[in-house]
Formats: sequence, structure tokens, C-alpha cells
Amino acid sequence: MPRKGSGVRKTTFEFYQSGRDVVSVLVTDLLGRVVITAVDNAEFPAGTHVLPLYVADLPTGIYLLQLRGGGDVRTRRILVLR
Repeated sequence: MPRKGSGVRKTTFEFYQSGRDVVSVLVTDLLGRVVITAVDNAEFPAGTHVLPLYVADLPTGIYLLQLRGGGDVRTRRILVLR
């Protein structure tokens, strides 16, 4: 299910790391163009993390949030509505 950002300027997302790792968090459009770099190669300890995602400048649409770390890429859909 897409995460909705209806009329909001900021939302949050949560992720879990089983061990210390370098992480990148990107938001892309459906063509794969990076529209937001939320985290760029930052080191995170093991545990659950909650980070802000600022969507105020994005037009209405479906985007992909990619969490890259530890050799894995996890992707979630987000829906921005105005």
C-alpha cells in the first residue's frame, strides 16, 4: 500500500538495521530520476530509526523511496497528493 502524504510538507519513515551499516535513502520518480536525497552514505548503528522526509516541493504523484545499505535495496511506494 502506498504511503500517503496528503497535503503534508513533511512525513517520516522508519527502518530497521540489524547491524551497523552505511545507508542511503533516495526518493525517485517512476522514471528513476532522483528527486530527493534524504540520506547520503551515512553510518547508522543497529536498531530502529525514524527519519523525516520533506515532500513539500514534490508535485502530486507516485514516487519510490529506496533504502540502500548492506548490499540490499529496499523500495517502498509513496503517494503525494496536493
